[in-house]
Amino acid sequence: MMNEFDYEELLFSLFGISEDQREGVDFDIENLCFDKFNINFGDFVHVASQLLPLTPLAESPLTKNLYHAFIHDGTAFLKLPVTRINYDAT
Repeated sequence: MMNEFDYEELLFSLFGISEDQREGVDFDIENLCFDKFNINFGDFVHVASQLLPLTPLAESPLTKNLYHAFIHDGTAFLKLPVTRINYDAT
């Protein structure tokens, strides 16, 4: 199950926000969402959750499990497990 931290990590990767920047006094994830998308963080979480099942399938190189995931710079974010049985028949 995904939590808010997973969505934050997606945003940080997408916009190249370093750990030092997020720990800065003036950093606010709500402001980031509003500046980039004109929505609050809760709305971003909702939209990303709804779009996740529409993302292409990705296979874990270690476990061979299939996931729907947002992929950025080779990293999978918000992995939603998929049952392989449904895809092996194709």
